[in-house]
Amino acid sequence: MNVHLFLAFAIGLLFVACGNNKSADNNSPEKDQHIALSPVATDTGKTYVLDEKNSVLNWKGSKKIGKSHFGKVNIKNGEFHFGTNGAFSGGTIVINMQSIQNVDIEDPSERMKLEGHLKSADFFNTEKYPEATFNISSIKEQLDSAKGTNYLATGSLTVKGITKPISFPLDLELQDQGFNATGTIILNRTDWDVRFGSKNSFPDLIGNQVINDEVELSFSVKAELEGSIH
Repeated sequence: MNVHLFLAFAIGLLFVACGNNKSADNNSPEKDQHIALSPVATDTGKTYVLDEKNSVLNWKGSKKIGKSHFGKVNIKNGEFHFGTNGAFSGGTIVINMQSIQNVDIEDPSERMKLEGHLKSADFFNTEKYPEATFNISSIKEQLDSAKGTNYLATGSLTVKGITKPISFPLDLELQDQGFNATGTIILNRTDWDVRFGSKNSFPDLIGNQVINDEVELSFSVKAELEGSIH
């Protein structure tokens, strides 16, 4: 098993792609309507906090030739702010990059070898950059029946000290005391200087030496009104 296989992950997290991002179809019907929670966010501004125990961020990376690797990374914390009119005003999600895990390799020594490589300077250099951050500037309604999503999130993702704008579709279920959100994000890892095994960065690489630049992140997060999570 080639431990360099994956990395595709770019957690990026994490979360989320700039010019190379794949977001909702531009031809999808879009309403310029921002998310609002009601009736809880009416008289005063409200803050919703991420329920880390019930939220998950998964990654998938693959080689040009060969199998894919899968794993997960822990979300450290998150906050979502709503104004006095109930409209979303901003939020932040912090990802613990030192928690990168592989889940598909059965051999413990091989699994630890891959995880160690992902945390090294070849990839995410988690000793120097232990966290990644997604700052959310807007969440607005944008229906896409093909993807099964109903909102579009926009913001910036910081990985390895590099910040890039990103946007991605998500399915958002609003509740009086919070919300649930699920979605899939496609990132180009080289935008955050994660270039190991990249054919575009190292043209002399051949065959199974090449790791695809695109990585897939899938997430399921739950947020509740501040003070309501036990």
